[in-house]
Amino acid sequence: MPQYRAFVPRLAVVAVIAVLVAEGACRDTPTAPRNQPPTQDGTKASSQINAPGDSAAPELVFLPPLGPPHTPKGELDTTVAPSVVICKLAGDRCGADTLARFISDSGAADTANAAYPQRVLLMDKAYTVTWNLPSPDTVTAYRISVTLGDTTVGYTDMKIVPARYRPPTGDTARFAFVTVQRPLNVRFQIFTPAKLLTVLYDQGVHGFPASGATAYRHGERVPYNFEADSGYSNVLVTVDQEYLPPRGKITMNQPHVLVVSADRIASVAPGDEWILTEGRALLRSTTPAQSAQRFLDRIAAITDTANISARLARAERILGAADPAALRSLDLALAGHTFLAGSGRGVENRVIAPPPSGGGDMISDNILPGKTAHLSLRPSPDVRVADVVGVGAGITSRSGYEPLTIAYVNGVLTTPFGALLNAGSVALMANASTWTVEVPFEVRLIYNSTANRTTDDPSDNCVLDLARHSDGLGVNALPIYLGQCDKGSLGPNGLAHALAILADFAEAGTQLSNILNRSTLSHPADADSVAAITSRLRDAGRHVVFVPHSQGNLMVQQGVDILRRKGRYSPATDTTCIGAVSLAAPTSENWPISARHLSGIVVAHDAILILGKNHFTQVQTPFSDSADAEPGRWHQLGSIPGLAGALRIRWSVRIHELIRGYLEQEPSRSRIQTALVHSYKSCALGNLVISPRRLTLTTGGSGTFSSSFFDLNADPLDGRRTIGWSANALDDNQRA
Repeated sequence: MPQYRAFVPRLAVVAVIAVLVAEGACRDTPTAPRNQPPTQDGTKASSQINAPGDSAAPELVFLPPLGPPHTPKGELDTTVAPSVVICKLAGDRCGADTLARFISDSGAADTANAAYPQRVLLMDKAYTVTWNLPSPDTVTAYRISVTLGDTTVGYTDMKIVPARYRPPTGDTARFAFVTVQRPLNVRFQIFTPAKLLTVLYDQGVHGFPASGATAYRHGERVPYNFEADSGYSNVLVTVDQEYLPPRGKITMNQPHVLVVSADRIASVAPGDEWILTEGRALLRSTTPAQSAQRFLDRIAAITDTANISARLARAERILGAADPAALRSLDLALAGHTFLAGSGRGVENRVIAPPPSGGGDMISDNILPGKTAHLSLRPSPDVRVADVVGVGAGITSRSGYEPLTIAYVNGVLTTPFGALLNAGSVALMANASTWTVEVPFEVRLIYNSTANRTTDDPSDNCVLDLARHSDGLGVNALPIYLGQCDKGSLGPNGLAHALAILADFAEAGTQLSNILNRSTLSHPADADSVAAITSRLRDAGRHVVFVPHSQGNLMVQQGVDILRRKGRYSPATDTTCIGAVSLAAPTSENWPISARHLSGIVVAHDAILILGKNHFTQVQTPFSDSADAEPGRWHQLGSIPGLAGALRIRWSVRIHELIRGYLEQEPSRSRIQTALVHSYKSCALGNLVISPRRLTLTTGGSGTFSSSFFDLNADPLDGRRTIGWSANALDDNQRA
C-alpha cells in the first residue's frame, strides 16, 4: 500500500512534521455507478448524495448504483451488525411510514412486510439488502439509512425514475436516480476510520516514529523508542498529556498526540568555572552554613553580569548532579538558616512629595526615620516677649532612609545551589532596580528545605527520594519520577495531580488547604523559621519585603500569620512593616499582609495556575507568548485532538522556573522591580507634616499641634512614629 508524505516548514517545537495520507488502492473500494443516468450537463452524480452520520460513526460507502465514486480513508470492517431502514421522504425527513426494515439477524423472517424486518447479508465484502422497488415516480423520494445500534452511520436519498429520465440540475446534487428493474440490491460497506498519530519533536532527541502525523489502522500497536542526543538528558514522552516511558507501544484505539523532548546538559560559561569549584567544595564542607555564606559572597562580588541569570542556572544543573547524597545532607544542614545574598543603596533621585490637601506646609526631604524631628520654639517678632510665645516647626533633614531587608524564600524541590544562586539573582535584580530614593537594603535568603521533610504519603516520599538522588534539575526528569512512584498511573485526575506536584511537592498540599481554610492546626518548621527570622529583622529596625517563589509563598503566609497570632505583627501600630512581591504563588487568597504592601505576579501559562487558586493578574512574556503561538501554528494544519494541551504542558512546566520564567523575562522582571520598590515605599516614612506651622500664644495661653505621617508614596503611613518636642527661649521667663 503506498504512502505519501507532504512536508511543511520547520516550526519552533519540532524539526519537521510529516502529514501522511493513506490511499485506498489496496482496499476493496466501490466503483463508479454504471446504472446512474447522466445529468442534463453531462456529469455524473454528485459526491454530496451520500450523507455522513453521527460525528463518532464509522465511514459508510454505498456501492453502485447508489454510490458515486468514493475512496474511503479507513479500514474495511465486516465484523459489525448494521441495520437498514427505508422510508419515504417528507421534505428533508422520513415520513410516518417505514417502507422496509432490515437487521443483521439470521433468525429474522424473510418477508417484505415492514412489521417483520428482513436480513442484512454479508456478500463479497459488502453488506447487502434486497428491496422490492415501487413503481417509477419522478416526484417521490426515499431515504435509505444505515445504523449501528443507536448510532446513525449515514444515509442516501434516492428517486426511482423511468429510463432515459433527465433530472433537473438541482436534483443531481441531492438524489441518486435508479432505473434498474425490481428488486434492487442495496450494497454498502462500513470503514473504521484510520487513527492519526501526531509526533512532535523538541530539540535534543532522536528515535522513531518520525516527526509528523501518520494514519494507522484501528487497534494497531505502534512501537516507539526515543533517546537523547549528545549533550541532552532526561527524555520525556507524553501521549495525550500523560507521561510514558521513553520506549514502548501505543495502541491506536483513538487519535493520539505524542510529544518528546529532553533537557540540555548545561556547561558553564568561560570564566565561571570557579562557581563549580566553590560549589563542589561546599558539598564537602564540615561547616556548611558558613561555607554557603562564603559561596554567596563570591556570587555577590561578580562584576561581569552579562547573562548572569542563565550562567548561574547552568552552574546549578551541573552542581546538582555532582553528588546527590552530599546534596541531600547539605539541604538538611541549611534548614532554618538565613544567608546574606547582597546589599546596596538605592540611587537617589530627589523627589518631594506634594502635601496632602488641607495639611500643613512643612515638607521634609530625606528624613531619617527613627531619629527625632525637632521643634524650635521662639518669640514672635510682632508682640512683647512677656505677652506672647511664638512656636515654629522645623525638621532636621538627613541623607538616609529606613533600612530594608529583601527576603527571598525558595520553593520546594529547589536544590541548595538553586536557592543560593536564585538569591544571588534576586540581589542582582534589586541592585538594578530604579529606587528613586537612597534606601540602604540587603537581600537575604531564608532557606526552605521542605522538599526533604517526610509526610504520610509514600508516593510523595518516593518522588522526593528519586529527585534528590538524580540530576533531576531539568524539567523533563520530574514527570518520569512521578510515573515511577505512581506505577505509571496518575489516576483520573492525573494531569492536575502531576502538575501540582511538579510545582510544589509534599507538604505544600496540606499548607495550601490550611491557608484556604484559615486553619492554624499545623504548619511546617520552615514557617517557624520565617517567623523567627522576620521578627529579628524587624527588632533591628528593618522593614521586610519578601520575594517568595512558588511554595515559598505558603511559608511566608503561614510565617507572618504566626507573628500575627503571637501579637508580634500589627500594621496599625508597628513602626516597621512587612511587604511581599509574590511570585508564582499557589494561591492569591488569605494573605495576612495588607493589600497596600502586597503585589502578586504570575506569568501566563505558569504550571501553578493549574491549581486554580492564583487570581493575581497574569503577566504575558515572550516565553508565555510562545506557549500561545505554538499550538496556534499547529492548528493551522488542522484540528488535532490533544495537540494544544500537550504543548502547553511542556511550556507550563518550564515557565514555573524562577530565573528562566521570571527574572530573565520582560516585562515580568520590570514588574518585579517596580513592585519591590513600591512595597518598600509603602512601608517607609517619607514625610512628616506639622500643623499649624506657627502658633501664636498670649502669656498664659495654650495651643495644640498635630502631626501626620506619610509614606514615600505620599499615602498615609501605617503604624506609629514618635516625635520629640523641644523648646528654647531668650530669657528665663520664656523658658519657664
